[in-house]
Amino acid sequence: MEKVILGLDLGITSIGWALVNTNDENPDKNEIIDSGVRIFTIAEHPKDGKSLALPRREARGARRTIKRKAQKLRAIKRLLLKRKIITQNEIDNLFIGNKGQKDVWDLRRDALYRELDVKELSRIMIHLAKHRGYFSNRKSEEPSDNEGKAVLSGIGHNKDILENSKYLTVGEYISTKVKKRNGKDTEGKLNYENSVSRAMLIDEINIIFSKQQEFGSKLVSDELLHN
Repeated sequence: MEKVILGLDLGITSIGWALVNTNDENPDKNEIIDSGVRIFTIAEHPKDGKSLALPRREARGARRTIKRKAQKLRAIKRLLLKRKIITQNEIDNLFIGNKGQKDVWDLRRDALYRELDVKELSRIMIHLAKHRGYFSNRKSEEPSDNEGKAVLSGIGHNKDILENSKYLTVGEYISTKVKKRNGKDTEGKLNYENSVSRAMLIDEINIIFSKQQEFGSKLVSDELLHN
């Protein structure tokens, strides 16, 4: 039985093809009918080699990040309402008139040393939901891009500090810093010293709940923690 097969070799800047006649009963009659290659210009900027699709890909990634963050915030607010930790009216007014309110980073430190009230605990849980920490799905944990390496370097730096200092959580440590968010340093370079991992934040919320239970708080429970 004779068959005609089209074979394709897809590359970044070329497509190779071959049209082959095959004969299962008589292999001697197998032959290449024709073949060739189509070469085209690679879709990248000639100066820096970046993909022309990079701006669209970055914009799409940013939209996904914003969407996921909004979903997480809605989820934590629904949980607070479901567990009757806070009312809808209190949530609606939780961040209105922030002037005079204690900084949430200071609350994350205070949570280790005193009992929190309803609004303070809610603000901490919402803050932690907004900042979920670095988590990689890569098979290799070490990223190849400079930004990813800088983030892991910052996480490693903070992990060493927690292991060799009096700070109980990464939130307590960052609360002592003047600049608490990543951004440009005095030389205009991006600084990732405040990067934290997902595991570090999970440890923090576990410690906060444990401390609040020690202080006799009726707001926290194991059921709330695992939800």
